Amino acid sequence: MTNLASDTAKTTKNLARQAAKQIAREPFEILKTASRQVSGMEAGEPAVQEEPQTSDVQKPKPEEVALGQKIKEKDIRLIQALETEIKEIREKKAREEEQEKQIQEGEEAQKEEQPKALVEPAAKKGRKLFGFGQKGQAEKLQTRVEKPIPPSG
Repeated sequence: MTNLASDTAKTTKNLARQAAKQIAREPFEILKTASRQVSGMEAGEPAVQEEPQTSDVQKPKPEEVALGQKIKEKDIRLIQALETEIKEIREKKAREEEQEKQIQEGEEAQKEEQPKALVEPAAKKGRKLFGFGQKGQAEKLQTRVEKPIPPSG
């Protein structure tokens, strides 16, 4: 049983090698048969060739010529419009970059010109304790808030 399996493995390897050698020797043979395979024709069927119509190919109709010219003119105008738009966009980007550079240079110049700001010390808190005496009483009366009385009911 193992003998049969090893024989088939050897034969498949040999067949693969033979096919690879044949393809290497005759690379265009595959292309010859590929056209038949793709078109669905068998080897025995005759190839049907269409006859080109010489009168239509040689003389295009005047309507087609006029349409072709209109299309070409329209294409040329569209291409020119797109080129001008691209040019405007590039100029706009260049202006924006120039402005950004100027702004950055201005900020750097301001930083260099301005001296460092000094921090002022905070004032000391007052030493009043509770607001004794007449002066404290007057301040309490001024800041007094009336409390709302809830409705009875």
